[in-house]
Amino acid sequence: MATAAIAIENEIAKYVHQLNTRQKKTVLNVVKTFAHEKEDWWDELSEEQIRAINESEAELDAGKGIPHKEVLKKLSKWL
Repeated sequence: MATAAIAIENEIAKYVHQLNTRQKKTVLNVVKTFAHEKEDWWDELSEEQIRAINESEAELDAGKGIPHKEVLKKLSKWL
């Protein structure tokens, strides 16, 4: 299991004990729903969408992205 997945499981475990029975049942139903999903949304993407995502990730890895804070700063002028 990937390190990120383990970290997420540990984080979830921190909060589960704080939930009441109704909340735990709701969480269990959500987890079961995800576990039984047969399709991954990624599989529904077109080749063009996948290519665009991969290109965007490569640009971010190369430092060509704009940080989220900068985008929000620019947008705040218009909003």
